[in-house]
Amino acid sequence: MEAKQVWRAALGELQVSLSPANFETWLKDTQLVEIEDNRYRISAPNGFARDWLDNRYRPLISQTLARVVGGSVQVEFVVADASGPVPQQVDEEAQVAMPPLSAGGNTLNLNSRYTFSNFIVGSANRLAHAAALSVAERPGHAYNPLFLYGGVGLGKTHLMHAIGNAVAAKFPRKRILYATSEK
Repeated sequence: MEAKQVWRAALGELQVSLSPANFETWLKDTQLVEIEDNRYRISAPNGFARDWLDNRYRPLISQTLARVVGGSVQVEFVVADASGPVPQQVDEEAQVAMPPLSAGGNTLNLNSRYTFSNFIVGSANRLAHAAALSVAERPGHAYNPLFLYGGVGLGKTHLMHAIGNAVAAKFPRKRILYATSEK
């Protein structure tokens, strides 16, 4: 069987095993990119998805692939080749002007009551909380950019303020600007 056929069959079984939300989030954009001996290399769209699949779904995916191919398998997760358009240099004059910062280096429109220590973590916001903590620990590197999406009252605003407050405390020389979509 070709890699595409194997992965299509495996995805069919995995779709039955997982909730629709989990399947759409973690497996929909994956591909079986290489089969070498009994090693199956699966590409994920980004590093976070790769790590999530490796840590949470490796046993299930391995068992499913073994059933599909009728033998033992060794699964390896990689990040998909993102060879898209090469970024081009932007003219100095064409760059967007940043708003002036206050004398302290920061424009803090942050609510100091919104911190990670008083954020209530639940099943609906656990992933967002973990991602926000990573952003606060490594601003500009981890989850850059970070998108938060969810229903009312799940903590999106709280997490954004918590990130800003944590970065301001940990990296006092960093410039922080918090602006709502209305501004």
